[in-house]
Amino acid sequence: MARVDNYEILRDDAIASLYDAAIEPATRRRGLSMLAQTLEAAGAFYLVWDKENNAVADCIVAGTLSPDFVTLYRTRWGAVDPRRRFLERAHAESIFVSHYDRSDAILEDGGFERAFLAEQGIGHSLGANLTEIGREYRQIYVERATGRPPFSAAEVIEFRRLVHHMANAERLSRAIDERALDWELPQRILDNMSVGALVADQSGQVRFANAAAEEILAENDGLGRRDNRIQAARSFETNSLLAALRDAAVTGRAEKREGGALLIARPSGKLPYAVVVMPLTATGGAEGKGARALVFVSDLAHRNNELAPRLSQLFGLSKAEARVAAGIAEGRRLTEIAQEFDVRMPTVRTQLRAVLKKVGASRQADLVRIVLALPPMLTPGAEPLR
Repeated sequence: MARVDNYEILRDDAIASLYDAAIEPATRRRGLSMLAQTLEAAGAFYLVWDKENNAVADCIVAGTLSPDFVTLYRTRWGAVDPRRRFLERAHAESIFVSHYDRSDAILEDGGFERAFLAEQGIGHSLGANLTEIGREYRQIYVERATGRPPFSAAEVIEFRRLVHHMANAERLSRAIDERALDWELPQRILDNMSVGALVADQSGQVRFANAAAEEILAENDGLGRRDNRIQAARSFETNSLLAALRDAAVTGRAEKREGGALLIARPSGKLPYAVVVMPLTATGGAEGKGARALVFVSDLAHRNNELAPRLSQLFGLSKAEARVAAGIAEGRRLTEIAQEFDVRMPTVRTQLRAVLKKVGASRQADLVRIVLALPPMLTPGAEPLR
């Protein structure tokens, strides 16, 4: 009875470790080692195969297999492995049993069994597809040493059960990766905004900040962070900011929360920060559980070098015309634009007329309104026009 109990404990630990590897791939070798122990094998081999390039994308070995196993498999034997090619024609969770399926695979052997497996001291193998066969697929192999008996029918059945768990673990791993990507992409979008965006609770604790907000807080010029709480340089502005956060993040119905808007002065003498605090509505029944507020911070002294290229792309403006349009949108006079770019005033006026026509504006105020309505996203990789 003790022997059975010990086996079941080992098997359960192996299953748990295989699922752990789906969450933390660095633990995969431990799971493979326990898999090999469960089936009384010399080692186990996890393979990721790049079908498009007919090459190993990744491989991990555990157990007592020789140190050069992975190197030899990568550089020479993976491409002719008849077990892999046998399984490539099957579906997910199909298995290969060497003493049953060898005759079907031996025609494609290419010396694999004699010159590789035998040299590695491997006499019997179990293999399985863990994913469907696509441009990239994953397989698992359990290798038993030469001189040992073939895998029994009971061991093959147990292997099939374990393969089912490993395939589930692969699906779990893909789901985790997709969820991580679902989080990463919105964060990248926020990081491409020229406006600072952060999430804070009613005490001012910063829960998230995009790249622009992090830069503003790090500069600590009127708006900074202390003990991870947002604060202004002047105490009364900090109190106003916290009051807006409490108003926006108070628990209860979202329509009763308002937030607010305020200017935060900067000790450097630069134009102030414009801060807008808005309620962040919870979803999925989480209303009232750790309510948050969304805070936008605009640097009124900031000049967006991406604005001119974006206007050029949207309205077909020349580089010179785009510079004029961006300058007008930023509140500069035509004389200032002419001086900055060393252009005569008649030329700047001609460029402005061309801009108004292409944009569909009748006057400079219309141009500013149109520019303000554009999405606040940067254009990654765009170069400022000079």
